[in-house]
Amino acid sequence: MAESAGVAQLSDSCAQHHYKAISALANQLDIYSRNSPSIEYLFQPKPILLRKRLKDKCTRALLSEEFTTQQLDKIEDLLWNHAFYKVIQTCRNSPGVHRDSLLQNAYRTHITAGIGFYTSLISKMTDAHSLTSAKFLDWNHYQAEDQNNNVSKPNLFELYIYKYLIHLGDLSRYQQVYTQNSDLTKRFYYQAIVLNPYLGHAYNQIVGMYPGVNYNLDSVYFYLRALAG
Repeated sequence: MAESAGVAQLSDSCAQHHYKAISALANQLDIYSRNSPSIEYLFQPKPILLRKRLKDKCTRALLSEEFTTQQLDKIEDLLWNHAFYKVIQTCRNSPGVHRDSLLQNAYRTHITAGIGFYTSLISKMTDAHSLTSAKFLDWNHYQAEDQNNNVSKPNLFELYIYKYLIHLGDLSRYQQVYTQNSDLTKRFYYQAIVLNPYLGHAYNQIVGMYPGVNYNLDSVYFYLRALAG
């Protein structure tokens, strides 16, 4: 069976086993989170290892072509929520995170790791599925040309990249609490808009980033674009 961007493809039976393993890891993380006596436990070696294993397995699945659209949608959701967002949500809801320097550093490292992960995943997916990244990415990325100069653009995977750009914007927004700089956040949201200007999610995320600018007309514009998306 052919390989995409150096990632071995999975047989149907292996794909099913792989999908079940991803679900099991997500369930383990849920159980660990519910049973953790404090936020500090979310940054202990065991949950960090579980999140790493989940990220590795999800990445392999998303770069493969052996999963159904329904499975890929679920994998993408499990990846974002269980490897990144649930930890962030827990920390954002805990005032103690901002008072404890060690805990705050662990939280910020988690966010920074998420930005690095999704930036890398976009590049890997661009290669694995022969997408043309130059039209919407503003960082340097080498893409090997197909021997027959054929470049296909599966809409499904471009939609995933759109989601990853939203995730990158969200992660940068969480980081913004400490950096007081919204440039990176806007950059990712605007790239999502360039990739697909007809979807409303990116516009919705930008709405609150222009308070009072031009008598709030900028916010009104993005809000209307979000409704129309």
